[in-house]
Amino acid sequence: MLRVLATGLLLITSSFAAAEPASEVEARRKAFSDLLAEHWEYTLSRSPEFASILGDKRWNDKVSDVSEKAIVEDLAKTKEFLGRFEAIDTAGFPEQEALTRTLLVRRFKEGLDNAHFKNWEMPVSQISGIHLQAAQLVALLSFVTVKDYDDYVARLKQFPKQMDDTIDLMKRGMADNLMPPKFLLDKVVTQAEGIASQKPEDTPFARPLASSPKTSRKRTGPGCGSPCSARFATRCCRPTGASQSSSRTSTRPRGGPSPACGRCPTGSRATRRPSSARRPRS
Repeated sequence: MLRVLATGLLLITSSFAAAEPASEVEARRKAFSDLLAEHWEYTLSRSPEFASILGDKRWNDKVSDVSEKAIVEDLAKTKEFLGRFEAIDTAGFPEQEALTRTLLVRRFKEGLDNAHFKNWEMPVSQISGIHLQAAQLVALLSFVTVKDYDDYVARLKQFPKQMDDTIDLMKRGMADNLMPPKFLLDKVVTQAEGIASQKPEDTPFARPLASSPKTSRKRTGPGCGSPCSARFATRCCRPTGASQSSSRTSTRPRGGPSPACGRCPTGSRATRRPSSARRPRS
């Protein structure tokens, strides 16, 4: 009888011991899931255009803050997220969850380590930059309701500040001798002028106006067709084109003479980075 009681007590004790770690693992998994959700919300709020492309229209009337102040704030937030993700113990986690945490920590560390290169001071190139992304964004947005158009108008009104902030970053790059090669900046100027030289109603920015809802047209006024679209595009988009083309007289003449990495002030340090740190991220 005593042996049976001892065995029963041992089984009960073992079940409690097994249940406690299991509940502790689930608590850590929930904390990890909540942190992932918080980081995703932060990512969307800092990239309203990306959120709109995904169909999340909570920030549909906002644009990304591309100023240096916002970049510094984002680096501080990245450092905060790094510490919080590193503090999570993934022992007992499913393999995919543990891998997600490992990759995020690595990405945060690489982003912080690369910050001293100040790559944000070279914000435009022949394949990327606000002069291309802004024009391409229109085709990725959905225009279904009147609010979609109102949100788009709100975005266009904020666009000149984005251009001013981008130009400010380029000027900082000029001061730090961080400049793309001149022959690439020539292509940037050509691309920007290609948009700025178009009639306002023919630019990608005015494309949504061709199919605006009837309620929106009534609110704007009777007969609001192409002429109205032209006036709207001129008012909201023409200053942007002027800002884009201003790069002809500022940054292009001072572009670097060579695409070699070593010609940049931080080039030698970049070539000494581990290959994993230089691998582009999707």
